Amino acid sequence: ALRALLERDGFRAARFNPALWPRGHAMDDDIGREMYSLCGELGCVVGFMCFNGLRARRDGDPRTSVEAIRNLLEAYPKTKVLIDHFGFCKGVEDESFGDLLALSAFENVMVKCSAHFRVQTSETSTREQLEALLDAFGANRLLWGSDYPFVTMQDGGYER
Repeated sequence: ALRALLERDGFRAARFNPALWPRGHAMDDDIGREMYSLCGELGCVVGFMCFNGLRARRDGDPRTSVEAIRNLLEAYPKTKVLIDHFGFCKGVEDESFGDLLALSAFENVMVKCSAHFRVQTSETSTREQLEALLDAFGANRLLWGSDYPFVTMQDGGYER
């Protein structure tokens, strides 16, 4: 089904959300590896939406989301990766922010700097994150997302 979407229907990316992965399976199991490698083979991006954080674990899985992501990155270095929403790290002091920065060692990883209203801990916290991400990843591997119109409905969003 994924091959048809990517080849026939023109889809250019797939999103892996560890919180929604089927119970009893992990993103880096046989099914996840097949999907991930297919995206790399066809030049498509895999986005990771780690809504519960990079260090979240699924029931019964001893690995964190970031460990599964690293396993996929190491096994399939050609697949382009986009980590959504600052990896859901809440400020530079978040325990998983170092994990996000460490992913910069993989040249095929990009970070989408979006959902500021979800990750900010102070008025300057996302600025601090942006500066650290810029130092680690460089400007060519960061993407900006406005989250409009959802951001207008949240505290910490744009002024009207």
